[in-house]
Amino acid sequence: MEVALGIWVVANSVVFVAGKLNRGNWRYTSTYDAVRVVVANSVGSVLGGIVLYVLLGPWGMPRSVYILDWLLCCLLTMGARLTVRMVYTSLRANGAEGVQTRTLIYGAGIIRAGIAAGVSSESVSDVRCCGFHR
Repeated sequence: MEVALGIWVVANSVVFVAGKLNRGNWRYTSTYDAVRVVVANSVGSVLGGIVLYVLLGPWGMPRSVYILDWLLCCLLTMGARLTVRMVYTSLRANGAEGVQTRTLIYGAGIIRAGIAAGVSSESVSDVRCCGFHR
């Protein structure tokens, strides 16, 4: 079992580096990254499984281990990325209280003053109207 773990670690590491999953900013993890993680884990698990099948033969490892490897790798990899994103988002949301987004109203013709008054009058609004453009 230790041999299998070593082979899968090496296979997944090589595939992660080849797929450039070691780059990027985890605080901006998206569904695009989730697809890349699943594909990389799939390729790494298949590659490791092929090597194990060749080294140990068809009865050297239970079939469930191959599936569990893929499942655990996907869950742990995406779990780590999503945890970083959640922590960053919660810290950013808590630290930005009272900060307003500057907004430029473009067009809107005659009703632009009404829009600006409506946005400014809301006490919970995070928007500050800083100008108009015709």
